[in-house]
Amino acid sequence: MNAHVHLELPACESLGGQGFLPWLRSWRDAGDPRAKPSAATARANALAVSAFETTAVVDVGNLGVSEAARQEAGLEGCAFREVFGFDEPMAAAPFEDATPHAPYSTHADTIRDVAARGRPWTIHVDEDEAEREFLFSGGGAWLNMLLAAGRDLRGWRPPGLTPVRYLDSLGVLGPNALLVHCTLTRDTDLDLLAERGVTVCICPRSNLHITRRLPDVMGLFDRGVRVVIGTDSLLSAPDLDVRNEVAVLQEAFPAVSGDRWDRCLYDDAWAWLDRSAS
Repeated sequence: MNAHVHLELPACESLGGQGFLPWLRSWRDAGDPRAKPSAATARANALAVSAFETTAVVDVGNLGVSEAARQEAGLEGCAFREVFGFDEPMAAAPFEDATPHAPYSTHADTIRDVAARGRPWTIHVDEDEAEREFLFSGGGAWLNMLLAAGRDLRGWRPPGLTPVRYLDSLGVLGPNALLVHCTLTRDTDLDLLAERGVTVCICPRSNLHITRRLPDVMGLFDRGVRVVIGTDSLLSAPDLDVRNEVAVLQEAFPAVSGDRWDRCLYDDAWAWLDRSAS
C-alpha cells in the first residue's frame, strides 16, 4: 500500500534541500503548464501505481478527481480532498472526503470539524523548520507567505507549541489520525504520538529531497507507533513505487529487518485503512 500519494500532481523539476517553501515556490512559479495538477495526470499516475504492484493508495488531492482515477486503476484505498483557509474556519467542511492540509494552512476549527466526524483523516505535520517557527513565534517564512496570499492574520495568536503539541491542544489526535511526514518530530512528541495511538506515514525520498532529513524512524518503532509508508508526489520523488521508499529506509536503518518494513506496507497500512472503510 502506498499510504500517502498525490496522484493529480505531475512530474516537474523542483528545488531540493532548501525546505518546504522554496520547494513549493520552485514549481508553482515555474510557469510550465505541464506542472499543473489535472484529472489526466491523476489517471496516468494511478495506472502507474497499479503497474508497480501496489494494490491500494491513500490519495490526497485538491481537484476532486482522484477517487475516480483510483477506481479506474483498480486500486483499493481512499481519496481525500484537502481543505485550506487558515484565517477562515470552514465549519462543516464542504466535502465528505475533506481533510485538512496542514497546521499552518488550515484553520483550527476546520481541523477540529474534520476530526470530530469520527472517521479517519490525514494531515501533513512537522515537515520542516518554517512550520515550527510559525507555530512557536507566529513569524518567519510562513507568515510572509500567508500575508502575501491575502490571509487576514489579525486574529492569529501563535500557540508556542510544536506541530504535534498544537494538534493535541485541539483535541484531534487519536487512532483515526494519519500524520504525514513528522520529519522533525522527536522525544516527548514521539511519546505523545504513541500515547494517542495515531498512525504516522513516512515518505523518505520526499523528505530527503525537500529537507535532506529523515524522520526518527527508530524512535517511532521503539515506542510502538504504527508506521506506514508513502511516496508523496512526483514533485518530490522520482517515481511512485513505494518499494523504492523501502530501499532507502533499509539503507538508512540497516538494523531493521525486512519483516518490519513489510509490516509497514501491509499489516499496519491495512489496519488504518480498515478504519477508513468502516
